[in-house]
Amino acid sequence: MHDRSWGWGWWAAQWFAAGVGWLVGRALLILLVLAGALALLFVILIVRWYLQNRLSPIRRVWARVHFMRTIQTNVAVAEGAENVVGIAAAAASATPVGIVAAAAEAAGAVLKPPGSDNPVDYWITFVLPDGRRLELSASQDDYLAIQQDQEGWLTYQGEWLRSFEPAAQSASQSG
Repeated sequence: MHDRSWGWGWWAAQWFAAGVGWLVGRALLILLVLAGALALLFVILIVRWYLQNRLSPIRRVWARVHFMRTIQTNVAVAEGAENVVGIAAAAASATPVGIVAAAAEAAGAVLKPPGSDNPVDYWITFVLPDGRRLELSASQDDYLAIQQDQEGWLTYQGEWLRSFEPAAQSASQSG
């Protein structure tokens, strides 16, 4: 026999709590699986990019420097924070500062002023004699040594600039 002191409300609450607990457990499991899949995808894409460049043949061609740009990451992890979910990285001319600041704040990071110890990516676009353009990742030393509109021998592998040897300027300067 049923003890009427518990009433139907207690049984309904137990049934509801069990259902909600099951749903919450399943939702957390799905979120964990999705987070793991995204992390795995990220690792696969990074490894694929690295191997694609590393396994590409090293090529040497005559080229002209067409365009040079930098991308500075203006976001740093906030003090005490161990993890930043997203990083707002963009060239200053490509993304308005307000959007970068909002993305940094949403990710739990702080916006650092340009010119501080933020990492910088260097990119140089070369034009080949047939008109094709190559945008290559460069080191800071290469970026500072190369000047726009220079011509010379370009050695590259995948998207990596290996070296650039400018043509002798003496012939064009004598005149």
